[in-house]
Amino acid sequence: MNESMYTTGPAKQAFAPPAFTVPEHFTLDNGVPVYSVLSDQTETLKIEWVFDAGSVAAQKIMQASATAELLNKGTRTRTGFELNEELDLYGSYFSADSGRDEITLRLFTLKRFLPQVLPVVAEMLEGAVFPEEEFDVWLDARRSAFSVNSQKTDYMASARFPSVLFGEDTPYGAYVKPGHFDLLTVEDARIHHRRLLSSPYKIFVSGCVPADWRMLLNDLFGHLKPEYRPAALPFDEKADTPAESFIPVADSVQHSLIVGRRLWVRDVEAYTAFMVMNTALGGYFGSRLMANLREKHGFTYGVGSGLSRMLFADTYKISAEVGAEVSKAALKEIFHEISVLQNDPVSGEELQRVKTYMTGSFLRSFDGPQSIMDRYKSLVAYGLPMDFFERYAQGVPGVTAEAVRDCAQQYLTELKTVVAGSES
Repeated sequence: MNESMYTTGPAKQAFAPPAFTVPEHFTLDNGVPVYSVLSDQTETLKIEWVFDAGSVAAQKIMQASATAELLNKGTRTRTGFELNEELDLYGSYFSADSGRDEITLRLFTLKRFLPQVLPVVAEMLEGAVFPEEEFDVWLDARRSAFSVNSQKTDYMASARFPSVLFGEDTPYGAYVKPGHFDLLTVEDARIHHRRLLSSPYKIFVSGCVPADWRMLLNDLFGHLKPEYRPAALPFDEKADTPAESFIPVADSVQHSLIVGRRLWVRDVEAYTAFMVMNTALGGYFGSRLMANLREKHGFTYGVGSGLSRMLFADTYKISAEVGAEVSKAALKEIFHEISVLQNDPVSGEELQRVKTYMTGSFLRSFDGPQSIMDRYKSLVAYGLPMDFFERYAQGVPGVTAEAVRDCAQQYLTELKTVVAGSES
């Protein structure tokens, strides 16, 4: 027997970027673009409608949320129970939510049931009446959730962080306060619904579809007339906010820490180097911040960092939950690791480990038509080129230690700190 098979691992192979499946594209009669990643390997189907009607297009806090989450609570001819009962009959699921830039509707169904359930979505979208009793129930639930979340340090830190970056009185920086619940009415949801129906939108289809799916979409959604466009810049570029902010949360035994800033990283080469830098710092379990705060000092169970995108800005944040008594020490170690990354090039061994993790994680994120569409949907949303991922995959192996250091020097500056917890 050849014993080497037990002692020798598989031969190393150079990373070869895969051939990426780029979504197909066509337009409805009203000019609305439809993107699709199709596969006959599954019977499931996911359709998303993404409207430019998030909080940037609203006049009140939670107005967009109310509109999105009450779409399925009743139309001119059917109650919310009847609508959802019909979807259940066909094993389908509908949801809607809002963000700062968009309201997204999602339908999960089976290929053979699309002709039956797609008209239900169209009815909810166009015919929603927002019954007052349903609005009252929704508002009470939101108020109760807010009361509970206000005692959680991670919620409070995350809710306040955007206001530090964008200004509290802007759509990107605004956050919910207790008084906002008394200002919102059911009529506000109805008003925003009318804006939703006139907003530009895109449709994303992934999975297995029937032969007539294009015709079905066009017949039901091709007559809407997108007209409204949100304001160009929903934040204050010169927001004068403190470098350090503390949010008191009574009786908490831990502090939630966020360190970060507003960015703009849309160029693929800059993004590639940035992601290698971020992964080394705090983007995976073997990162420097994990090794320091968790393994060396025992300050936390986990710490992470990452880049988030919105239509008009990117945000970068490092976040951790630590004991209140070690909060200052943990922050000191975070800035220490940033300083080291800015001044000392990473070793070849560490850089290779980071790249290996990144390429594996990246490829896993393209597993199946719905995952592929999720990735490409972000490119469409932010106006990025469709070859972005191909160029990213090709670029990761070539990122140098010097490029990582330069990236840290360029982007990890002017950082804001938010701490939520009990006052000492």
